[in-house]
Amino acid sequence: MTSSTSTGTETLCSRGARATRRALLGAFLAGVLGAVPARAHTPYRQWQVYRQRHLVIGASRADAESYPKAKRIQAFLEEHLPEASTRVARARTLQRLADLIATDQLRVLLLSLGDAAALMQGDAPFAFAVPDLRAIARFGDHVLCVRTDFPDAHAWILSHAFADYAEADEPVELPVPVHQGVEIALAGEPMPELPVDLEADAAAEAEVPHHH
Repeated sequence: MTSSTSTGTETLCSRGARATRRALLGAFLAGVLGAVPARAHTPYRQWQVYRQRHLVIGASRADAESYPKAKRIQAFLEEHLPEASTRVARARTLQRLADLIATDQLRVLLLSLGDAAALMQGDAPFAFAVPDLRAIARFGDHVLCVRTDFPDAHAWILSHAFADYAEADEPVELPVPVHQGVEIALAGEPMPELPVDLEADAAAEAEVPHHH
């Protein structure tokens, strides 16, 4: 992450910080990072199950720069946060991305700064607003966005992971507020607890018998 204050062993990029992140992930991340709370409903069960096993980043064909940038983020996370099983999904239009995040079919979007501002306000090219849009990280003229119900613990982990990423900038001067989990990470506070409903979902998923 680009920063004028990250130096020596004090930086989040240290080996110790990476080892700590990996240990924390091993405790709860398998099958959970993309999961939605039990109260959320969607008719797209197969897509929901897929997201429970992968961190899916949405990009758009309408923004030619977003897809290759999202693929680079994927490659970085595959190396530094492999438990997330990151994937990239590309929608044909920006409105389709809005539909997907508004209906919880996608949890994470990579948007240009201008498109993020427009989506939060409901301005063109979007047909409606997503006022609870929040920022996880900035990558030049793009921002990785989620909604406020994205778990603080996951936002915290991603914030720490992106401290190792050369293309990530400090999450400042953004058109959407920073996610609470990122604020906690930047303040140097411990990782928040995983929501109980997600822990229950993960446990239930692990206990489903496999028939051969």
